[in-house]
Amino acid sequence: MVKQVPHMVRGLGLAMRLITDLSEEVVSQGGYPEMLHFLTTEEGRPHITKIAGLIVSLPCRVPISRLIEMSREYHRNDDTTHEGHYQFDWQTGVTKFDIPSIRFGMQGLEGGWDFDRVTPTNLILQLVGERAKPGMTVMFEEEEYVVTFILDPPEPGEMIERDHIGLIHLSPRKYFDLEN
Repeated sequence: MVKQVPHMVRGLGLAMRLITDLSEEVVSQGGYPEMLHFLTTEEGRPHITKIAGLIVSLPCRVPISRLIEMSREYHRNDDTTHEGHYQFDWQTGVTKFDIPSIRFGMQGLEGGWDFDRVTPTNLILQLVGERAKPGMTVMFEEEEYVVTFILDPPEPGEMIERDHIGLIHLSPRKYFDLEN
């Protein structure tokens, strides 16, 4: 039986690891651990802002395994969900991590689905006939994008047909770690 670790415990573990690693790095560069206390003072606040800027500039990417896990959790009580939904519905994670997304739909799509643009032919041609797999990429407007949502997804490994592309979402590739 897999033991569920509460999010708060994970968060505390992350915080402790960050403080420990940062403290060790301060010492390795000639400082001392108590220097971190300065960052919690009013005088240290501008340095926190600089550190936050550095963190934001790092090439951090969300692992696809995390997005699939979030999708499984989201669809947990849905009896109609199959493996394809977990692999091709990352909207929970895309929303949580505030990743930009473009929603494409086919003209005449029934059900009142909301989309930003009609799906361009070049996107359809890149997907139809390909084997479905998580982390599929396409080129759009000279940039690489990841398919983050397919309304009626095929099972992983099945060929994508035109009917599967009624509604798709894309997000820029730079936000994802497609290896993990």
